[in-house]
Amino acid sequence: MRRQLFVALTVSLTLLLSSFPSTGIVPACKAAQGNEDFGWTIISGKSQANMGQLSPRMIQDLRHRYGDRFLVIRDGEESYVITDEALVRRGEDIASEIRNYQPEIGDMAQAEARLSLSKQNHEEQKDALKERRKKILTAIEVNERNGRPTEDLERELFQATVQLQAIRGLEENSRLSAGEEKKLVRQRERASARVKVGTDRINREMRELLDMAKSRGLAEQLE
Repeated sequence: MRRQLFVALTVSLTLLLSSFPSTGIVPACKAAQGNEDFGWTIISGKSQANMGQLSPRMIQDLRHRYGDRFLVIRDGEESYVITDEALVRRGEDIASEIRNYQPEIGDMAQAEARLSLSKQNHEEQKDALKERRKKILTAIEVNERNGRPTEDLERELFQATVQLQAIRGLEENSRLSAGEEKKLVRQRERASARVKVGTDRINREMRELLDMAKSRGLAEQLE
């Protein structure tokens, strides 16, 4: 059961972090990821759950040194690794609280996806396909005048036309009115604010876990 919960947690955290573009459209979304000076990663076998920015190379090095079961916490300029089983389990319990925010995470991801699609620009693709169609049509005319077959060119023309229509259809379906865009922005911001409450609490409890580990001599500071 714990393994299943940990895998579900990993998916939730991945979705949470991937819900925000790297540029951060609104401050609330970026804030929901937590304090940039604090982060943690739990390793359990091949699974990994994390919040905040920790170097993938560092995590890989720690796997070589500590195996496949540990918790690493970065607090400012300092990083600590914890291998005590009871504390690692406590870290998993703390991190699993994110599953309580699955509906909000889903709302954020849905709103962000629709907003991102509505902002995508396909003009270059459309221009390239239009130019390709012109060249194919010209080639078909030349072949017809010279009595050469046109079947292959007609197939290419059909493919280019279908691709162009598909892009136009995507643009039409993803277009948002001003009211729809405002509604999605509000949805994203409300969900982000609720998730931030949860991630702040999770990080606060992780800090308390780190303090406990330090007081017991169970947190090894990394160089």
